[in-house]
Amino acid sequence: MSENRLSRLSWWLHLLATLFVIGIVTSVVVVGFLFATDPNAVELTDFQVPAENIVVGPMFWLGFAISLIPTGFAIWAILLLRRLFRCYMAREVLTAHCATLIKKSGLALLIMAILRIVLQPVVTALMSWSAPPGERMLSLGFGTQDINFFFVAGLLVVIGWAMNEAAGAATENKAFV
Repeated sequence: MSENRLSRLSWWLHLLATLFVIGIVTSVVVVGFLFATDPNAVELTDFQVPAENIVVGPMFWLGFAISLIPTGFAIWAILLLRRLFRCYMAREVLTAHCATLIKKSGLALLIMAILRIVLQPVVTALMSWSAPPGERMLSLGFGTQDINFFFVAGLLVVIGWAMNEAAGAATENKAFV
């Protein structure tokens, strides 16, 4: 009975992960389109640059592109978890492949968390580059969300390593039987 629950829950999580990826990609395209047509249509609080300091031009688009790098790692982590849920749907649970997917998704989230912090000054500088002197900005931030990403990423990496050990022990036990 528990295998059926795991399979059903994994199906829903697989669907949710798919919808998240579609939603993230759609959001990026919509925000990019809105900025291309009317820069005042969207308030970009994540970039820490006030709207009046943003001048849309080549440097802005470079900053926007660089700001998408952590998003790419987030999408990669979600796609890895989506593959993990597909394995669980097929009742493939305690395997080295599943452990690797968990560990890689944790590493992807860890890289995303680090890049969010490291790239923020670069992005804010580029997005305000075309503003008049004295109105340009350089911002560095570190918040609760970043700490949460570090903890979740670390947890996934540790669980992946532990599952890899457990999968090895399970394989070894099967060899004895």
